Amino acid sequence: MFRSISEYYSNEKRCCNKYHIAYLLATAKLETGHTFDPVEEANWLSANVRKNIFRKCTILF
Repeated sequence: MFRSISEYYSNEKRCCNKYHIAYLLATAKLETGHTFDPVEEANWLSANVRKNIFRKCTILF
């Protein structure tokens, strides 16, 4: 995982070191309840509402 993240940042010409990667992984661990499992965002909204919001956001970009 460390190698993949490091390669991504080196290909993107962004600064990356072991401290940045440690922070990234610690944040992901904390925000997923220490499981690293994907988290469903805005789960209080129906799936159709989330899809519509996503479509509106992608049109802007």
